Amino acid sequence: MKNLTLLFITILLLNCSSDDSSNIDPNDDNPPIGTDIALESKWEKEDPTYLPQGMVYDELNRPYLFLAAKGAGLLILNDNGEQEPTQAANVPIGDLHMLHAMNIYQKGNYLYIALGDFFDGQNGSEAGLAIINIENPTNPVIEDIWESDTVIGGSAIVVVEGDYAYLGAMEFGFYIFDVSNPTDIIEKSNYVPDLDYPVENPQGPQIPNARGMTVVGNTMYLCYDAGGIRIIDITNKEIPDEIGSFHNFESIENTPKAYNNIIINGSLAYCAVDYCGFEIWDISTLGQEELIGWWNPWDCELLSNIWLNSPGHANQMVYDTTNNLIFVNTGRSDLSILDVSIPENPTLKQSFGVFDDMQATWGMAMHNNDIYLLYIAAGVPLYANWSGIKKLTWSYE
Repeated sequence: MKNLTLLFITILLLNCSSDDSSNIDPNDDNPPIGTDIALESKWEKEDPTYLPQGMVYDELNRPYLFLAAKGAGLLILNDNGEQEPTQAANVPIGDLHMLHAMNIYQKGNYLYIALGDFFDGQNGSEAGLAIINIENPTNPVIEDIWESDTVIGGSAIVVVEGDYAYLGAMEFGFYIFDVSNPTDIIEKSNYVPDLDYPVENPQGPQIPNARGMTVVGNTMYLCYDAGGIRIIDITNKEIPDEIGSFHNFESIENTPKAYNNIIINGSLAYCAVDYCGFEIWDISTLGQEELIGWWNPWDCELLSNIWLNSPGHANQMVYDTTNNLIFVNTGRSDLSILDVSIPENPTLKQSFGVFDDMQATWGMAMHNNDIYLLYIAAGVPLYANWSGIKKLTWSYE
């Protein structure tokens, strides 16, 4: 999803084109929805005062939800089972250098919060990283905050591996920090991958943004938005090195794709690709990455789909390795559950939500068989008017 600087451009495109969105069936060219997965709604919590961006269920198995809630900062919620959650604590943006909470990662008793509103393309925002002690979830303690020296593009994701944190900072690439001492964040480097792939001299929506990432050992797989997937050697934290890249070129002539998130499972990479759905890549050989499976339910390569009018946008994912299922939030199409047991044929098994209800998901989290969907009210490209969280449970029928 592109920065809101595209608002006027995309609205103009919509007004100048025939709107075929009502004729796009999000299930076209996919096997019929199966009946073996059942979904049950538990509760929904509406709150128009915040836009939930990312959430984790307490990995220490305490009944808490940790929510990066944009302008509302960090919210800590009691998970009350089948009852609506209640607020246990809040760290407002006033305590976070006035930077919006955009993404979240948990490691033990610490939360790592990606700070800086990346939606505000017109004014920009500093990027930031906060480390918060949650040994007592009802009394979170800020250990340290790092903030960029200048206004850039905010931040979109944070990942922690070992003693290091990696912060995706949109057009400004990513930062690496030594967080071995949570009270003293040390910046090690800022790295901007090659901007001229897959388009030389990119302009507007073609400009890459560091959006999603995963780290495997000393290798980072970076979702560089319109810039495809970049493979970065991070052995030397002070001098990262881009060693590879891959991108599905099939629709590049019509419009840039947007790689939003990635999961690595052995030699396979699972990628959420915005309105181009979901891709599976064989990454077993560096330099010979191969696209082996593509779930493209909204026909993003067609000129009738201009991103703005797409019925779905894939963003955050959770992988159930036991059942070979990928759970992915899909914007106006809410939730899609994909069977990836045959990588060459990712198959829609079940879905939740309807396209035309003016509700749209931005993110999701899972704990055991519980699914938490994060909904935001937005104008571009989701056209949604409901903000909050819904909890579902899934099971095999």
